[in-house]
Order: sequence, then structure tokens, then C-alpha cells
Amino acid sequence: MAVVDHEQGKSQASGRIYEQKASRIEYISYLNKCVTVKDTDNIKEGVVVRIMNCEDSYIFINQKVDCLEINGCINCTVFCAAVSRVCSLMKCENVNLTVAAGLVQIGNCVDSTVNSYSHLGPPVVFGDTRSLTLAPHNASYPAMKDLMHKAGLNTMVNDFAQRV
Repeated sequence: MAVVDHEQGKSQASGRIYEQKASRIEYISYLNKCVTVKDTDNIKEGVVVRIMNCEDSYIFINQKVDCLEINGCINCTVFCAAVSRVCSLMKCENVNLTVAAGLVQIGNCVDSTVNSYSHLGPPVVFGDTRSLTLAPHNASYPAMKDLMHKAGLNTMVNDFAQRV
């Protein structure tokens, strides 16, 4: 059983004390017919971003994030410059996603399009996913390569057609 001391940010499990990182989760949720831009001015580098239950919205994240989780969105467009680890698209309908990530996973999505770059392999598709369109990454701007390098993404891998 783990005991967490929230004031000091430490947890004790089986007699050992582990330092926990401060909560670094950015929630973007319940947007309806909105345009949202997150960049270096309003989101910290390396946070976990969770986009949940948005409808008819455009979400642009021009920053390096640790993980990106998109869950329960309908008719949305999401762009993220660089994800260090995993980008997850779950339980979404008619979502257009453009992302450069270590790994992309897609589960239980309908009528969605994913334009992805992943140096670890092709997107992982599972569950009841139907009418999914997979395509190579389709965005470029001057600062993007720097963000991808900060995220630890290998920009030399260019074999989308062989992987899918």
C-alpha cells in the first residue's frame, strides 16, 4: 500500500520514499466551437496534455509535450508540434489529428484522420476503430524541427509507406 504526503510531494511504498514530480498535467476539456492555441507563452514544456470531450473545436499545441491524450472528442482538429512519448487518440469521432510523436496509438475511433510522424514505428490501432485514414505527417514551419529535437524525436526516419 502506498502512502502519499501531498504537502511534501513524497510517497512511501514498502518502506521506501520516492520523490514525485509536481503535477504537470494540462487539461483542455469541454470546448465547444472554439479555437485554442497553446504555445510557449501559455503552456510549459514537457507537460502531459489531456484533451477531453471537446466538440467542433480547433486545438493547436505549438510546444513540446511529454504525452498527449485525446479522449471523447467529436468533430475536432488537433495539431501538436512534438510529443516526447505517446500520443493516444481514444473514443473519438471525426477527429483530424496531426502529430509528431514517439508512438501513436488509436483506439475505438470512428471516421478520423491521423497524419502522424513516429520514429518508433507505425501507429498502433486497436479496439473498434472504423473508417480510419492514416497518412504521413503534413505540417511544417521553421520552429518545428527544433521542437522535435527537444522532444527527442529522430527526424531522419522517413519510411511511412513501408511501415503502414
